[in-house]
Amino acid sequence: MPELLSELVAHVFRFVRLIDFAPVTATARRFSFSWYAQVFTRVVVVPDDAPTINGAINQLGDNSIGCDVGRGLVIVRAGMYKETVRVTHNCHLLGWGPKGTVVVEAPGWESALVFAGLGIKGFNSGEDACILNVTFRCRNENMRGRCVYIVMGQPRLERCIVHGGLVVAGMRTFPQLYNCKIHGSRGSGLHFTDHSCGSLCESIVTKHGRHGALLDRHARPQLAGNQIKDNRGCGIQFFTGQGRVTDTGTANMLLGNISHNILERNEGGRISITSLVADLEESIIDFDLEHLDADDC
Repeated sequence: MPELLSELVAHVFRFVRLIDFAPVTATARRFSFSWYAQVFTRVVVVPDDAPTINGAINQLGDNSIGCDVGRGLVIVRAGMYKETVRVTHNCHLLGWGPKGTVVVEAPGWESALVFAGLGIKGFNSGEDACILNVTFRCRNENMRGRCVYIVMGQPRLERCIVHGGLVVAGMRTFPQLYNCKIHGSRGSGLHFTDHSCGSLCESIVTKHGRHGALLDRHARPQLAGNQIKDNRGCGIQFFTGQGRVTDTGTANMLLGNISHNILERNEGGRISITSLVADLEESIIDFDLEHLDADDC
């Protein structure tokens, strides 16, 4: 019978994502986190097995000889964790509890979540990690503009809440952001820069002091199916670095990765395109896209 249960659990995990399975198992009186060992090389629970999230991630690395660290799992129970989470191993990090109850608060002059791996071939340094159902914020208001900082790899953030801004930089950076909420930065909510790509899908970007999304220095992310609203600047501010945009056809070509977003109540308008490379806040040439069909934006 135990062997049958093990096979059943392993079968379930092939079809049901962690983030969907967690609410069900959280209500089971006899559920044990050890069941996850059927799929992952190692499971570390915070604070049961390690007092901090960084400590748990390090434990995965300390026991990775001959193992696939990419299948390590950190489960974080509901609570407040005052630390800067540095993802240094390719693992899954799952917030265990209702949305908004697993909170990471950076205590000083640092971001709450940092992906900044070594970027050296053969090193397992967090570029392919996955973060699920965790809230990130900075105690220092001056750091809220860079609450989450991604400068390497292709991590995935799903159903996360960011109280502040999220910055993505670097030509080798392809994060996947899905069903997240990013709000409350003094600057732009989402800043893709320095040739970065990646995607933001089915997320909410709202109530930022500048733009909802700022794309500059040849960044070309995909923005699809998002709600970008109630920002002090534009919904999307796009620095093309490709000369003056004078016609709708050119605008549509540049905006090929931007589609089906709800852009409303942004004080600077829905989308603004400028020919400059970087956000210098001067000599900006805006192209009015208000006449384009909603499906094109």
